[in-house]
Amino acid sequence: MKHIAAIFSLALLCSCSGNKEICGTYQGTLPAADGPGIATTITFGQDRSYTEELVYIDKDDGTFIETGKYHIADNTIELTSAAGEKSYYKIEDGQIRRLDMEQKPITGTLANYYILKQSKKCN
Repeated sequence: MKHIAAIFSLALLCSCSGNKEICGTYQGTLPAADGPGIATTITFGQDRSYTEELVYIDKDDGTFIETGKYHIADNTIELTSAAGEKSYYKIEDGQIRRLDMEQKPITGTLANYYILKQSKKCN
């Protein structure tokens, strides 16, 4: 029984430390199909919640805010919006990289534009 309690405690500790590592705000401009880009800000809380603000540059009424929960597994963040939509990011040093729906890095000439840099850490 002590072994089960120890394993559970270790798992709980690991899951909390992963949230603390990602906790904070990440910003950048993602490519847009019909404009100069999407100014993107994602804030991750220690409680596994996130807020994502998308501002379509040069678009009237182009600001959208989503909230939801996130889960981290194998250095990948899975965002699940309140509407149930999923998106994925890879955790890198001081930044996160947007992944496609198959959780693979986006390739091509715009690949380096799918990065959000950490601008603020949680206390």
